[in-house]
Amino acid sequence: MSDVNIVSTFPVLLESFSPCFNAPSFVSFVTLMSGWVLNLGRHTVTGAVRAAGAVGLKHISAYHRFFSKAWWRMDQVGLVLARLIISQLLEHKAPIVLIVDDTLGRHTGKKIAGASMHRDPLLSTAKRARFHWGHVWVVLSIEVECFKRRWALPVLFRLHRTKKRCQAEGRAYRKTTEQARALMLLICETFPNRTFRLVGDAAYTNSSLIKNRPENVTIFGRARLDAALYAPVPKLRGAQRGRPRVRGKRLACPEQQVASNPQGFEQLVIDA
Repeated sequence: MSDVNIVSTFPVLLESFSPCFNAPSFVSFVTLMSGWVLNLGRHTVTGAVRAAGAVGLKHISAYHRFFSKAWWRMDQVGLVLARLIISQLLEHKAPIVLIVDDTLGRHTGKKIAGASMHRDPLLSTAKRARFHWGHVWVVLSIEVECFKRRWALPVLFRLHRTKKRCQAEGRAYRKTTEQARALMLLICETFPNRTFRLVGDAAYTNSSLIKNRPENVTIFGRARLDAALYAPVPKLRGAQRGRPRVRGKRLACPEQQVASNPQGFEQLVIDA
């Protein structure tokens, strides 16, 4: 496909997002997205408007207000994007790999909405923690394979606020894992006929996401070496008194399994 075809079909692709906006907001959305792609320099709102050739069509403040006061919802846009990715870039009925993580966006200035001091995982060490002013975003991405590489395409987001920030704004505090669970439930309920495999690091392999999860999602992540493992609940045979069992037989923890196996881990094929 030539560059001309890519440019000419881009506004047609953006039409899929029109139900997420009212008419004036959708015009601003198309301008900003077109300028964001065409801009080869620093990606700012002003730079995007210049790259799109829209200087003078509206006052520049109208494009800045798009992100704070325009009529649209981020979840609706994310679900439309997820539907396009699933329908055009993934195989039909194949399991969809989801990736969840949080990222720190560093900012400067005291009047940035929702900003707080957060621990910087890239600069912190085991002996010394470093902090930066900015936003922490919990991001849910869909894995796709193209151009002989695998990509994580972000589709859904949540802004994480510290307890102090939530108290100042009168909001209920939610942990990053609780926000990740909300994103997982949203996409699993939107596509109930598809199966998902959610991948996260050790911070997201916990009860917040694992317990009472939808039936169409399987979670993969790093477990603790001392994690308590149990066999499946045995099937009942005849009448049984008392409360039914919720866990099977206690199994050896991962650390004990590795210690008892001199050859280390063995590869298994499981039915997800």
